[in-house]
Amino acid sequence: SLAPTVRPNPNPTPQPSFSPSTNMPSHNPTNTQFPCLGSQLGPDKKLYANEYICSPDGRYHFGLDREGDLSLWEDGLTKIWSGVTCCTGTNVAFTMQGDGNAVVRSSSGVLWSSKTHGNAGAYLTVENNGVAYILKELSSWSPPKLLWELDYPTKQEPPSLAPTVRPNPNPTPSPSASLPTMTPTKQEPPSLAPTVRPNPNPTPQPSFSPSTNMPSHNPTNTQFPCLGSQLGPDKKLYANEYICSPDGRYHFGLDREGDLSLWEDGLTKIWSGVTCCTGTNVAFTMQGDGNAVVRSSSGVLWSSKTHGNAGAYLTVENNGVAYILKELSSWSPPKLLWELDYPTKQEPPSLAP
Repeated sequence: SLAPTVRPNPNPTPQPSFSPSTNMPSHNPTNTQFPCLGSQLGPDKKLYANEYICSPDGRYHFGLDREGDLSLWEDGLTKIWSGVTCCTGTNVAFTMQGDGNAVVRSSSGVLWSSKTHGNAGAYLTVENNGVAYILKELSSWSPPKLLWELDYPTKQEPPSLAPTVRPNPNPTPSPSASLPTMTPTKQEPPSLAPTVRPNPNPTPQPSFSPSTNMPSHNPTNTQFPCLGSQLGPDKKLYANEYICSPDGRYHFGLDREGDLSLWEDGLTKIWSGVTCCTGTNVAFTMQGDGNAVVRSSSGVLWSSKTHGNAGAYLTVENNGVAYILKELSSWSPPKLLWELDYPTKQEPPSLAP
């Protein structure tokens, strides 16, 4: 939904750069921290915790880490993408289903899906450019069909992989309908489009009022220091600074590693903007033009794409959702510009998606 940016292609074109000859990894087989099971995952095959497929050169690993988070790692050191499937239920498994859909399931249900069902025989692969793809062979004389690619801000796009990959506009219905997906935030990326979703037809939001914005959190919590439940125009958050919900249960901000994230009860990271470990001097800014941005020495890492709304502010509510709002007048409720999207969030009746 932490929706990867999952973007299968509506007009896929043949992809000449994929061939079986490139799929024998040159990784170090003794790497027990990131055990590699090859560079492809075929139909009806699974990955469990701490199992990965890797790029042919062994640099990139894609799979489930020790905590069950679907993730992409570079050089065995840096997590450069997260599907935010960590710590939700037990018996987590990633399955490349026979119908072409890739799914992460646990005892809690479906945590992530590529939404590429209706493509029997499709398979998952990781290439040397650090991107995972779901492909389907069409014939022995033509290149495979590109169904899905992993999307994140710093990925490398070879000329033959134009960034026009989008979900299939007419997917075949799947028995596992209503599956949550992570769109970060290439932060579309977000998105690593986390999943940034400015409201195309925002409606006034009656449930927000200044009287609810005084947090009842414990001010002595130094692990998650709370600076209030709102962040106003031109205000910033730095590493290990957060705003929190009025009841103190949810914290939204930059963790110690500079990852824009949402935490529950100070224990569980339930959403990640995947801004960790990219450059120095990371800061989250609620800009005066209404756009929320994470920047580091490497540039812009994430954006809410809500510019053009001077005076907007960020808030976190007791339902565990962060919103960007804009006051219209003293007698009307604020305008909803953006809300944080993740699979398990609670939607109050007054906040219809």
